[in-house]
Amino acid sequence: MDDSFLQLKHFQQTLEQFHDRVQSAWREVETTYEDLSPHWQDQKRQKHDEMWLDLQEKTNNYYSRQIPTYNDFLNHKLQVLERYLNGG
Repeated sequence: MDDSFLQLKHFQQTLEQFHDRVQSAWREVETTYEDLSPHWQDQKRQKHDEMWLDLQEKTNNYYSRQIPTYNDFLNHKLQVLERYLNGG
């Protein structure tokens, strides 16, 4: 059971690192998109903006709602498992 705790803890840490890297990359994409914005003004831009806004909304939802919820879930599982392993 100790192995399960360590594996879950490692998974949690690896997932946090992954989210940090993806979030950093996403910020870079947003900045680049903003830099491109004044230079791209044609009909295709409007269609692209619609897709971009949808992607932005979904990505922001992922970071503001889904990640914290899943982190809370993992933290709870780790706490319960640790209590069990310590006889509490």
